[in-house]
Amino acid sequence: MRRNGDELHVEQLSGAWRIDDNTRVPFGEALEAWASVAVDLLLTTARSYGATVTHKQLAKKVQDATGIIEGDSVDQWIPLLLDRVAAIASKVGAPPVTSLCIGADGSVGLSYSLRMPDDDLVDWGDDVDLLAAHHRLACYRKFARNVPADAAPELPDVLIRSRLKHHVAGAPARTAKPQVTRAPKAASTGSAPQATTRRPGRPRGSAAAPRKPEPAPPSVCPSCFTQLPANGECDYCA
Repeated sequence: MRRNGDELHVEQLSGAWRIDDNTRVPFGEALEAWASVAVDLLLTTARSYGATVTHKQLAKKVQDATGIIEGDSVDQWIPLLLDRVAAIASKVGAPPVTSLCIGADGSVGLSYSLRMPDDDLVDWGDDVDLLAAHHRLACYRKFARNVPADAAPELPDVLIRSRLKHHVAGAPARTAKPQVTRAPKAASTGSAPQATTRRPGRPRGSAAAPRKPEPAPPSVCPSCFTQLPANGECDYCA
């Protein structure tokens, strides 16, 4: 058994065995036993509007119910199990119940579209989880009793949060504006305030001292313009 477009096949997964006697079980035989349980489990899940089951939850339940366990990682063989479940559901005319099985991140995984019929009419573009959302609603409408008349396809909350987180992380970071320190406003004259030195004033209540008369300018000789002595006669021109 090989999946289209995938390298994983049954021959690579031969680590199944029975818990009670520890005998080895061919993987194909284990897969059929698990698929029978998984179909019933997913049909039960579809009876509750909005209910889903994770890959790990489904893996644990089918192993516990059958007593057959697989030593390899769940992520390695759960796609093969869901392939088989999808084939069984399609054969009995049930809607795609594997849409109810999601990963820890809320996504059905890229391999989901590989197990869907080629004539699917849902316009899902390149968003496989949108396709699964339409299929989940179809399951609820067929099996659940409490589906609102206006119900619409919905993505799991955990997937919505994951997409929002990645969207925010991928957005360009905002650059903080530099802080500008403004200088204090100058006086209304437009010039910066000048420091002044106060001169000591006279004590209040004291009278102003009388001003001394200015001395008369000295007399000069009208001929040589030298200052005249006290007798008024020029020593050079006399």
